[in-house]
Amino acid sequence: MPFAWLPPLHCLFESKGQKPLGKFGKFIAASGFQEKGTLPELPLTAVQGFYKHWKEADLPINRDQVLFFPGPGEDEVLVNMTRVQGFDGTKVEDLTEAEEIGRKQVLMVADFMTKRLPGFGKASISQVGAQIGIRETRRLDGVYSLQIDDVTSGRRFDDVIARSGYPIDIHDPKNKGVTAAWIAGDGALRHPLPLPAAEADSELACRRTVHLHYA
Repeated sequence: MPFAWLPPLHCLFESKGQKPLGKFGKFIAASGFQEKGTLPELPLTAVQGFYKHWKEADLPINRDQVLFFPGPGEDEVLVNMTRVQGFDGTKVEDLTEAEEIGRKQVLMVADFMTKRLPGFGKASISQVGAQIGIRETRRLDGVYSLQIDDVTSGRRFDDVIARSGYPIDIHDPKNKGVTAAWIAGDGALRHPLPLPAAEADSELACRRTVHLHYA
């Protein structure tokens, strides 16, 4: 992507002047989870809430709730709780500082869950993301900008090259909230062929090649 940023191609960088949002260790695997309630089965894809517990903990992590997912093991859950904001994913200094903050957040979350959440008293960290993850850096400026309605309506394009089933999931770059919008129909988003707005003699770009509209 750094090479695609050079002329004649054009890359978009920040949304409404906001710096990119970084997330460290999107999933923290916590082994030793003891309590799954009284249901004979656990037909859940995610558990979110514990608002009171999280608010009382008053940790320096800009989130508003607890969020975790059933893991591959019977006693394992995947925890999505860190949030590192306001760093530039194209600068090595920012990446280094963000990763340091993210690792501290991992330990804070683990301590919080074992001390305050039912069922996690004997839990421990079994795995953490290898490095900081950045949700937003540069992205190619495309001929067509994928709109919110395209996603939520499950629009079908004639030049589809890929399908995905994940909804719009926007983590506020400055505050605690998360905005989600689900895909209608069969729940699959069809991605059109991402053509750059400017022509180049030869160019190969990977990652973030879909041009999205940011509301």
